[in-house]
Amino acid sequence: MRKSRLKKYTNNSKKIRVMIQLLAILYGCTLAITYLSSNTIAAFSSSQKETIKLQAGSWWDGSELEFVKNNAENIKSCSSVEIIAEIKNKGFTMSGPTKYEVYYNKDNNGNPQKKGELIATGEIDPIGEGQIINLSYVAENTGSYMFKAYQHPDYNGKQSSEIWSHKMMVKCSQNHVTEKEVDESKEVIDENESAKEEVDIPKAEEPQEQKPKAEESVKEEMVKETPDMSTQTEGKSNETQGNPDTNAQKQEKEKIVEQDTEDTGSVETTEKESE
Repeated sequence: MRKSRLKKYTNNSKKIRVMIQLLAILYGCTLAITYLSSNTIAAFSSSQKETIKLQAGSWWDGSELEFVKNNAENIKSCSSVEIIAEIKNKGFTMSGPTKYEVYYNKDNNGNPQKKGELIATGEIDPIGEGQIINLSYVAENTGSYMFKAYQHPDYNGKQSSEIWSHKMMVKCSQNHVTEKEVDESKEVIDENESAKEEVDIPKAEEPQEQKPKAEESVKEEMVKETPDMSTQTEGKSNETQGNPDTNAQKQEKEKIVEQDTEDTGSVETTEKESE
């Protein structure tokens, strides 16, 4: 009886020990699981902070573009003409380039912004703070033209991300001459005048070379005139010889003059004697 009781007690004590060991193992496993799970959460949170720092470069650079002129512009030309629109950056310096487009409507009264055809595209280089640049396009047809420019891709200002220039209307009239054609005609006239001056320069020098010939011609004329003078003197002498009465009259006048002088001399002498 005693042996059976001892066996029962030893069997119960073994069971209790096994249960305690199992509980200890379970407790250790739970501690290990909680420790491992807390470490993985900390590593994940640090990786999220790094990704936020990499995305900082895509922010808006603070630039803000606007077209300077707003009123419509009339351009009279019957040939190709360059149209210009001024654009200004009233914000901070641009960090990169942007794009622009040109729209066309064949009707001068049309609206290229609403019913326009895209005819050209281009790129705007970065514009500094407060700077103004020109967007240009060579218009070959009459009609209405407008420029369209884009803000920075991440623009967050008060204006629209797409801005439009003023309307430019190209018109042609038969009685109109463009300023370029006037300038070209002036250049042609100036070239003709310069060519005439070059041709006239040797003509102005020709009289200097022909001076001896002119002097010779003058001398010949003088020689021709001298015989006429001699013939005139001969004619006068012949006239005096052919009129003897004139010579006698002259001699009588000379005698009368001599008598008068003698009479005046005698009168003077009588006056002196009387004194």
